[in-house]
Amino acid sequence: MDDGSYAVASIDAAEVTAKVDKPKDNSWLPEFSKWNGGIGTLAGGVEILSGSARIGTEFKLHKPILDFRQYLPTTKIATLGKLGGLATLGLGTVVDGVGVLNYYRLGASNPNSISPAKFGVNTGVGVYGLLGGIPVAIVGAGYYGIDTFYPGGFPAAMDKWAEIDKNERKSTGYGILTGPKGF
Repeated sequence: MDDGSYAVASIDAAEVTAKVDKPKDNSWLPEFSKWNGGIGTLAGGVEILSGSARIGTEFKLHKPILDFRQYLPTTKIATLGKLGGLATLGLGTVVDGVGVLNYYRLGASNPNSISPAKFGVNTGVGVYGLLGGIPVAIVGAGYYGIDTFYPGGFPAAMDKWAEIDKNERKSTGYGILTGPKGF
């Protein structure tokens, strides 16, 4: 019975079968968000960690020291990272906007829905990421990395941290996030 059928009744050696089709999963938004968030996090890392390294038209890396091939057109790798980050921010904002529309049309439990609050946080952190610099990159990569790769996203991670903090406070009297009792 490898064809997806299963026996539902057996009457006098006659077998009655029914074919059951699995419901199609039309949830595209969570998967897209994972890809977009991963690419955005990578682009932000490239922007921050590349320093002043450049890439030439021949796709070779040029160190930021005197290079005898300076006559070749080059582009800062950080610029490519910045462009990748801008592209994923723009695309993510549009897709999150569709998710908010789905939130109001199809309900909060629809897998293609995003709450307006999450839309605001995603957009806010993305715009904050445009400021540049190491601290900004840490915040952006931290948020989008957790939201993209932690099961359940950033809200689930914060719930888990709160649970850990509560248990730690019970056992030691000191919470990881909240400090000592009475604080």
